[in-house]
Amino acid sequence: IGVRQSLILTGETGAKFRDLSAKYAGAHPGRFLMGAGMVQDGVESADYGDRLRRGVRDAVAAGAVALGELTDKGRGLVRAGEHAYFIDDPRFDPLWDEAGRLGIPVFVHIAEPAAFYDAPDGKNELRRSGNWSLYQKGTPGFEELLAKFERVLSRHPGTRFVAVHAFN
Repeated sequence: IGVRQSLILTGETGAKFRDLSAKYAGAHPGRFLMGAGMVQDGVESADYGDRLRRGVRDAVAAGAVALGELTDKGRGLVRAGEHAYFIDDPRFDPLWDEAGRLGIPVFVHIAEPAAFYDAPDGKNELRRSGNWSLYQKGTPGFEELLAKFERVLSRHPGTRFVAVHAFN
């Protein structure tokens, strides 16, 4: 059907990413480009930033050309128990810096459409899709999610971010 190349945003790290990279990019050189995930465990540990940087370097060495799709949607980029860590948390700055230094883009899914965060009432365009609603589910809301992303963009001008799904 004429598709020459595909980008696979695996969201995976470590051995799982290396296996996927070998399975697709390794078996079909030039056909598949691979996107890796980010280290999520131990977000509160003192060495988390170093592990994020190392994870990006290892992923690039294993064939990653991008990071992603990293997803928040108001639930947090990373969760530790009930605590959500959003994209603008300084703990993630080493990840954004390293991606920029290595020249790989970061594909992020920051939010769903604004209506997902509003009351699913008669005024809401998603009133027939209440099961998709994020209203009163502990998210900071659509506008604050965009503000969080804008803070990251201002702090990391050397990093290319791709806001997937047309920035919702």
